Amino acid sequence: MTVGNGFRAPGTGLMVFGGLLSALGAYLFQVLGGRALGAESFAPISVLWTMFFILATVVLVPVEQHVTREAASGRRVLTLHGLLPSLVAILFAALAGTLFVLLALERAFLGDETFLLLTFVLFTFYGLYELARGLLAGHRQFGLVGWAMIGESVGRLVLALSFLAVAPTPISLGWAMALGALTVVATRFWRFDHEAPSGSIAGSSKFLGVYVIGSAASQALLAGAPLAVLVLDGRPELISVAFVTFTLFRAPLTLIYLLQGRVLPHLIRMAESGDRTQADRLISRIVAIGVALCLAGALTGYVAGADVVQLLLGAEFRPSPEVAALVAGGVVAALTSQVVGQFLVAGGRTAALTLVWSLGLATAVVVLAVSSLEPLTRVALAFALGESVALTAMWRVSRSTPVQELSQRGR
Repeated sequence: MTVGNGFRAPGTGLMVFGGLLSALGAYLFQVLGGRALGAESFAPISVLWTMFFILATVVLVPVEQHVTREAASGRRVLTLHGLLPSLVAILFAALAGTLFVLLALERAFLGDETFLLLTFVLFTFYGLYELARGLLAGHRQFGLVGWAMIGESVGRLVLALSFLAVAPTPISLGWAMALGALTVVATRFWRFDHEAPSGSIAGSSKFLGVYVIGSAASQALLAGAPLAVLVLDGRPELISVAFVTFTLFRAPLTLIYLLQGRVLPHLIRMAESGDRTQADRLISRIVAIGVALCLAGALTGYVAGADVVQLLLGAEFRPSPEVAALVAGGVVAALTSQVVGQFLVAGGRTAALTLVWSLGLATAVVVLAVSSLEPLTRVALAFALGESVALTAMWRVSRSTPVQELSQRGR
């Protein structure tokens, strides 16, 4: 099979389409669930989705990128040594998510113990999904990555419609979330695993372990808004408003998560070329565009963001214009940081990511502690300022990357 160069490899267009459809599918799932259940009954799914999004991007997205790097390096993934770091990470995510549900069972999950099993299954199936996507991306099977995203998104929607027709409850939506990921089996991803010997288990574990720590700070900042509102206020209605506002506005960032597996192999090749000037120029261009879009996003959010949320989900989900502006601007800053951060991932500099996101999270925590604004506005302000600090730090750290470090591939 002919393999294209750069971003012209076969299947790239289908992967982009799959990412767009996946982001749209997430919107439709939330709109469907919110309208079917209402703000109060939708609150358990708001908390479940938020917790899942945080843990999935903290643990499962690094698993995907770890597998992508391993596969792109010619190392076999589907062996005991190759799978061990990923399996440990997936199990950790499943247990952590289940423990959270157990602790919040009465307050956030209606006391329904079915959520415990549902949560463990959710993380297990999505762990398989991310592992499969990473293997396919590492072997440049970008078309199949696109089909995997299409299958997951469409499958979740079909299951949600079917389950809600039988029983319009939060549990129905939860099972639709969990089972949609199983569609990835249709790609038969295991066919593409190389026969080459596995890489160093210690090096792989170090890359993945440090990456998970950095992602934890990143996602606590990005996706923790409903949980912060839960702590500050606790009303189900306000939790739902926080959830839908942040989730709807961060759809472009979700798309970046879905497509970064396409970008990473190209950045690894750029790093290996030793062209520091090209990398620095590209980073500066990305940051400059990102800053301009932050301002445009904040203005757009202030003018129209609240109306968009109300149009999609109804008046009971409407945020204030100030909240919409802060969330929109902050999401664009987070998106820019995520793109720039891929240069560090390509060079195996996951410790630098941890430093950057820790600074952003610390800023947000300070704002939450000292601000006297009402809960949702306080959370939105903390988010926007934290993401701004993280973007500034990401720009400085990424441009200071020596060529020798960029050439390290975590072997």
